[in-house]
Amino acid sequence: MGLLEAIEFSFKEIKEKPLTYIIGSLLLVLIGIPSIIPFIGPFITAIALPFVLRYIAKKLGFETTDRLNTSIIAFILIKGVPGFLLYLLLTITALQNPFLIAKNLFSIAYKISTLALIVAAVEFFLKLLFGYSAYGSIIKKVDKLTIDIYNGAKIILISYIMGAIIGLITFGLSLIPTVGTVLATLFFIFMAPVMYVAAIFKYIE
Repeated sequence: MGLLEAIEFSFKEIKEKPLTYIIGSLLLVLIGIPSIIPFIGPFITAIALPFVLRYIAKKLGFETTDRLNTSIIAFILIKGVPGFLLYLLLTITALQNPFLIAKNLFSIAYKISTLALIVAAVEFFLKLLFGYSAYGSIIKKVDKLTIDIYNGAKIILISYIMGAIIGLITFGLSLIPTVGTVLATLFFIFMAPVMYVAAIFKYIE
């Protein structure tokens, strides 16, 4: 499926299946909450994510798998490991500099930003390698953990494009007088997450 067709699909399905977008988006937001729990949280989210994605994919008309083992392992690598690494690095930094935050807020902000960039680079690399296994296995495009850089790059590309589109829509809605902030928030929570996922599934279908 082409890039433009995938983006069009993510918009078209909103009017066809609005309830799926609302419920699916809310579920994606909710399963992201445990990721703030230090160390184990990212793994909880990574394990739960394939179940929610399969529900969304099925509701959007994709053929889905009965076995989520491959997707779970892939998301543990993509989401769980980088999340764990971030908490580990933050903990080590805090133990090495227990009074740093009280002495120099700029220094601690710089260190946290640097650590976040390192972890983001690790997550990007792992998504490039295992992104196709994570999403593709849900819609029966692959049945085992596979390193596929080409399709991983496609997933990253559509992710960035949809992220930019969603950001522009959210910003545009926020400019509406009086109700703009409310509309932007509702869109970002109840529509945007499934728009993002729908485009990914369609692009790799």
